[in-house]
Amino acid sequence: MPLTPSDDLSRPETLMVMKKMIERALKPLTADEIHQDIPGLYQLKKQDLVGLLQREAGSETLHRWPAGPGSRKDRFWHQDETSYFQGRILSVLSRQMLTKTDLLENVKNDAVPCSKTRLTCIVNTTLAALIKEKTLFEIPPWGTYKKSRYAAHPPDLKLYLDKTRKEFDRICQKLKKADIGAEQVFEAFEKMLSLSRTAASPSGVGNRENFQPILPEPDVSETVLNRIVKTMLRIVPSAAKQAPVWIPDLRNVLDLPKYTFDRAILILAKQGKVFLNKHAHPAQMTDAEKETMIADGQGNYYVVVVLHEGNHG
Repeated sequence: MPLTPSDDLSRPETLMVMKKMIERALKPLTADEIHQDIPGLYQLKKQDLVGLLQREAGSETLHRWPAGPGSRKDRFWHQDETSYFQGRILSVLSRQMLTKTDLLENVKNDAVPCSKTRLTCIVNTTLAALIKEKTLFEIPPWGTYKKSRYAAHPPDLKLYLDKTRKEFDRICQKLKKADIGAEQVFEAFEKMLSLSRTAASPSGVGNRENFQPILPEPDVSETVLNRIVKTMLRIVPSAAKQAPVWIPDLRNVLDLPKYTFDRAILILAKQGKVFLNKHAHPAQMTDAEKETMIADGQGNYYVVVVLHEGNHG
């Protein structure tokens, strides 16, 4: 009869084997699925295994998932539920603009099973958080689109102002007969806008110095900047000692929209938290390769990011 190690001796080894199984799994596993696949030498009683799973849940490598549709049993996986679906939301919206209903359907396709109520809650919470930190944007209705859509880029103001521009041109043509030029019309309109800004300003001042553009270039939140630094240290632990991190690798792991990722890295460089190395011969790169790098608009393409000494997030 084979010897069975005591629970005290088998728990560390069982935990290691269990975490390896969960790490390789393509979907969250129930305690039953984990228990039946653990080799005999590392087996525990099922109730002990469940206790071990519950104790370890919430660590970096093991997370508890609610029961899936049609089941009452909790599941366990290497990625937590919110991060998993947040990654899918970012990935879907990096390719297209979608209404919330269409986003739900796209995120659900081929995803880990999740109840519609739970998924709706995650999508709503994620959208609110990522819109607040300017990683995602709400695109208000316009033209034939009657509902707001969501995207990884801000709204194109030209689409919303196109009708106004056409009306302005029509008025200019009408007033041209009265020998009033477009410059005079624009000046009068600008004064009207200034009056509107003055009325809306809490201080009653509407001068140009205090006026903010309708849609300034979006900033990147501290949350995103800190996440990038932490991810650098996670994928290249020696980055703490100024080991280089390949920008395409970092981009793939973070799965942020391209403009958000690029802008965040450039902000970190401007803050002095990282420095960047550029490709020595950018002309030799293909367009696809250039797309994975960070361009500075002056013909340079940055390929490596390095943490400044002492900057550990």
